[in-house]
Amino acid sequence: MKNIIFIVMIALSLNLNAQNKKKMTPKNKKEMAQEKKQVVYQVFTRLFGNKNTTNKPWGTIEENGVGKFND
Repeated sequence: MKNIIFIVMIALSLNLNAQNKKKMTPKNKKEMAQEKKQVVYQVFTRLFGNKNTTNKPWGTIEENGVGKFND
């Protein structure tokens, strides 16, 4: 009985994995390029923008800095 259940479970899992999956594509290339640009911008402002190295938990903006380029 356990062998039958095991075989049925394998058959079900193979059947579920064999289904056609829809590929999610962007509507146009312009939208995709803008998303990448925003992510890179956010990363660079955090890495290079804030010259204040203190990181006080629950600190104010003056204590921790805000991560802008105009420090």
